[in-house]
Amino acid sequence: MGKSPKAEMAGFDLELGVVAMGTVMKNTATSFELSSTYRFSADQAQTIADQAGVTDPTLRNLAINAITQKDFPVILYGPTAAGTNNQKIKIVFSPNGTESLKINDPRYPFPVYVNIPSKTVELDGATGVLNGFPILPSAAPQLKLGTLFGTQAILRLVPSLTISDNVGKFSYTGFGLQHNPDVWLGLDLPVDISLGFLIQKAKVGDILEIDGTSYGINVSKTFGGSLFSVTPYIGGLLENSSIKVHYTQTIESITGNEDVNINFNMDGVNKSRLIAGARFHLVFIDLGVDYNIGKMNSVTSGLFFSF
Repeated sequence: MGKSPKAEMAGFDLELGVVAMGTVMKNTATSFELSSTYRFSADQAQTIADQAGVTDPTLRNLAINAITQKDFPVILYGPTAAGTNNQKIKIVFSPNGTESLKINDPRYPFPVYVNIPSKTVELDGATGVLNGFPILPSAAPQLKLGTLFGTQAILRLVPSLTISDNVGKFSYTGFGLQHNPDVWLGLDLPVDISLGFLIQKAKVGDILEIDGTSYGINVSKTFGGSLFSVTPYIGGLLENSSIKVHYTQTIESITGNEDVNINFNMDGVNKSRLIAGARFHLVFIDLGVDYNIGKMNSVTSGLFFSF
């Protein structure tokens, strides 16, 4: 939000700069769970068969072969794209309880049933893509243009930029308006008040899509003159946001590599937040910084040229 627009019906104000943002990711979902089917490798089948406690080596080998020859319903869980690279995807064999496995043992004229309890198997090589970043950084050029009826327009834009080969490209757009209601009231207030909203959209490769809308009120006070001034401000925001996660995780099975589609949507944890910050002005250069306090905290700073 920052410094309020001037309370004037028409005027020319231009501000161009860069806004840097850092979102604290500690509350972002870092794990998923889904139901699927899976065919286990021989090594994995040995681990599962050990749960049955079969001491007969022939019967044990037959049970291992039986496990590797069919797809089983399983539960997969592990790191999302925001997880860390020391997390692994895990597969739960027989998640509903004991599996009764039918074995055709040539030593007997009738089938033998082996009861195998549920077992969790860990996969190698499956980890979180973003490696548990504590802060998701971003920066965007920002243009503020006004003033008309006490209102300034805000535009932010980041073209597609490659983050890494694993993550892909990052892009960001934002548009908003900031309005000083004193243009209509004509009151000699000791502070400046502004109302505003901002619509934002960010994409991280084909992995994450983040949409957000915020509405708020801001109170500021400028100390100093045209050459140098300091403007502290506080404010509050109501906001709605959504996060879409969609990517494919490749896992290994006896039949070869299998692609598991991981897709889920969730609402942003922040519904409201408080903002405290300050703007420092020197001739035509402004430096601003604020801290946003909510369930997911963030830091915003910016360097601007104002005319």
